[in-house]
Amino acid sequence: FRDEEFADACLEINNPVLNKWEFFSESYNKDIKVFKSSQDSNSFAFKLYGKIDTPPNICAEAVLDLDYRKKWDPYLKEVNVISTTSFKACYWLTTLPFPISNRDFVFVQEMRELVYNNKHYWVILSKVDDSLNRLVPNKKGVLRVSSSSQTIALTSDGNTGCRAFCHYSEVPGTKIPTWFLNWAAKKGVPSFLDKICLACANY
Repeated sequence: FRDEEFADACLEINNPVLNKWEFFSESYNKDIKVFKSSQDSNSFAFKLYGKIDTPPNICAEAVLDLDYRKKWDPYLKEVNVISTTSFKACYWLTTLPFPISNRDFVFVQEMRELVYNNKHYWVILSKVDDSLNRLVPNKKGVLRVSSSSQTIALTSDGNTGCRAFCHYSEVPGTKIPTWFLNWAAKKGVPSFLDKICLACANY
């Protein structure tokens, strides 16, 4: 990952860029807002901005702890670290409501703790790496995602919690039905955001 990618995440947590993005959903307590890209119908892209009542370093540790993730994420079926040579490389299998296919990812991930413009940040970057597919054979009935990336940035809110930014994008490889997006906006996303906040608080 390039230094500029980490710097860009630090910039956006303070200056949201929402041109050509539309409101999609929010947490039940309305502390976290989610926006969906209105540009490319072939991709699946979201941005999240909000506040979590847990310090940023604890949130970062909770995100990176894959064994802990298995305990609280209802959509995570399998996750394994498959390489730690240059970057941490992981295999991730997620389940979604029927009839959406189960999906898996082989991705690399890097976390940096940095000071940018005199402020402390924790930034986690992840992206699918097709060159690692050879390490994990395709599974029957599971869609291998070939293009996906995620940026997470965390910084103190000035008190005991943190401000958070996340940008997730994916080329799903199949059409996402409207009913699924409606379900996600009304129930799936708010419920999952609450689970994330609770997981950070309990870490």
